[in-house]
Amino acid sequence: NLLVRLGYGPHELLLTINPAQRQIHCPLLLPQLLSLRLTDLVVLGVGPVDQPAPDSENPWNTDDHQAQFASLDLLSWDLALRGARAELLPEISPLAAFRIPPGVSLQGFDISGPVTAALHRLKRRASNLREISSWAGFDRERAMRLLNALYLQSALMATRTHPAATGESWT
Repeated sequence: NLLVRLGYGPHELLLTINPAQRQIHCPLLLPQLLSLRLTDLVVLGVGPVDQPAPDSENPWNTDDHQAQFASLDLLSWDLALRGARAELLPEISPLAAFRIPPGVSLQGFDISGPVTAALHRLKRRASNLREISSWAGFDRERAMRLLNALYLQSALMATRTHPAATGESWT
């Protein structure tokens, strides 16, 4: 488990992340957290959790604490799409072809408009970054953000051997 200290203007927000359970614990409810201007969140520090996160076996588990548990997946999806990082994650090659593997479900995520159309396309066939950037409602930054969001959900398949993969780098 990790404790992440976030700065938001003059305020500090403590976020506990439990990656094994794919959960976060935060003093704000997830809709409140996601309503913030995510590009203004600054990581002030990351470290171990001094006490375990509240759970059913922990005496400091109350209804107030339980109400503030949320999905790490939902938070990482929104951070990828609306957070400060506008480049591909280092683990993702811009020269690959991308698609969503069969059987991946993205139910429960806030998906609408051009993102919906892009997800349907990526489920049907592989596309490269240049092609995704040319789709309606997309540019290079939005395409990279979508690929990051999919990667963080383990919903992105990337290959350099597919014919759609490009051998050229472009800016």
